[in-house]
Amino acid sequence: MKSTAGNLQACISLVIVYLLCLRVATVPICNVVSLVELFEKEMQDVFHEYKVVNGEKRLLHSKFPQLHFNFTPEVQRNRSAICGINYVAYALKEILKYQEVLNYDKKQLIGNLSFASHRAKDHVKPVLQHVFKYHENCIIYPEFPTQKDTYKLKQWGSAALNHSLQFLNQLVTYLKPNCTTMSTT
Repeated sequence: MKSTAGNLQACISLVIVYLLCLRVATVPICNVVSLVELFEKEMQDVFHEYKVVNGEKRLLHSKFPQLHFNFTPEVQRNRSAICGINYVAYALKEILKYQEVLNYDKKQLIGNLSFASHRAKDHVKPVLQHVFKYHENCIIYPEFPTQKDTYKLKQWGSAALNHSLQFLNQLVTYLKPNCTTMSTT
């Protein structure tokens, strides 16, 4: 989101979806799809802004196994969804830390990274946990370069954001066909 008003509007819509999840035993999966699509759009904006601020970096050939959505079996899919979002939140937090040092004057990027990290950790993950009834902790921390190599940090951040977007796209692909058929009771 590019403006404070847009962030506020998105936050209010998220709170409504989240409160619905807490108050109602069954959550329409279509609401979850909308939430993940909104987060995916925000991540696209963050990635675009990241590239503008840090320059187009050649993506690392690093593997991000936590961001490979597993389509079988169902329990593994649910775990992949929740642990992937957990990984996205942690990666965003790490990117934010070094961007605050490297680009402290780029308030919009820093604000959007902070907002996206908060959205993943405090909104998307709890809603997915509620829907999938999967509450185990996922402690999977991304490996990133040392703070001494600025280029590699920027390159890792670009690759992590790119893989996060691919993961979110896979998650939406998984959720959409279930929009009317997935049982959440």
